[in-house]
Amino acid sequence: FCSGKWAINNLKKYKGVKVNTKENTLLDSLRIAINNQNKIKIETPKSKYCVVTIHRFENISSKERFEYIIKLIEEISQKIKILFILHPPTRKKLEEYNLFNKLSKSPKIELRPRYDYFDFIRLINKSEFIISDGGSNQEESYYLGKPCLLLRYKTERKEGLGKNVILSEFKEDKINNFINNYKKYKIKVSNQKISPSEIIIKEIKRFAK
Repeated sequence: FCSGKWAINNLKKYKGVKVNTKENTLLDSLRIAINNQNKIKIETPKSKYCVVTIHRFENISSKERFEYIIKLIEEISQKIKILFILHPPTRKKLEEYNLFNKLSKSPKIELRPRYDYFDFIRLINKSEFIISDGGSNQEESYYLGKPCLLLRYKTERKEGLGKNVILSEFKEDKINNFINNYKKYKIKVSNQKISPSEIIIKEIKRFAK
């Protein structure tokens, strides 16, 4: 099961049936979360804010790299309020590098724990933009039409690149351009009714006959 022509092309040298699901099954999960937003009671800031989530090993395991990212987040917080969602390994490294207390005292950076999916989607859906190093966040921002800055050198996903998603490559000019002009990276949400999960179920039923 391949989430588009690009994914199918990656498998062209392999035998077997390749099924194009058009999009990732994440799209179906996201729709469920969006359709239930009125049931979510998580508190969101009254002022404009962005969501930051950093957890990739190559970013948090290097003290030098992580300190650079934290410095960047502090600078961005001077322009907009930040909700920093802490994965357990991220919090652990912040404490290990003696960065946690410093961040917790910042008036424009709010440290929050990792949430369940519905709560998290409400937070990013209400935000101005996302700063992340996660592939799933890249896809979610694309399906939501939300501006997204990826703090990575490379990404294995194609969703949103060159549209609403900016791959920073840790270049200051690209980062600053995004922060100063993030609104121009907002895109319209697709109205297509494709359900990757339904395509998969249909194909499984066909093979089961």
